[in-house]
Amino acid sequence: MSDKSLCLTPDEAESLLAKGKKVHWCLIHETGMQFGCDYDRADAIAALRKAEKITIGRDECLPSGHSVVVWKDGRPSFFASEKAMVKAFKSARAAINQ
Repeated sequence: MSDKSLCLTPDEAESLLAKGKKVHWCLIHETGMQFGCDYDRADAIAALRKAEKITIGRDECLPSGHSVVVWKDGRPSFFASEKAMVKAFKSARAAINQ
């Protein structure tokens, strides 16, 4: 798969979020420290709707299970995602773009 970012709508991003009542979120601070917490699912969805941009992260994001990238103030943060759904979405989008 390509490392090219794929832009998502809030609804597409919501469909890729990890299942459950809580969704893990993380941010890599400019100092290199990683911070994370669990969002209530409704709060995670609200964050998606307020985002400047939403993308699927580069291929390196998939193994950690945090492929939904939410951009705010020009900085990325990462929501936990369903790996199989992300792979299928990327494959389908690649097929459309051929």
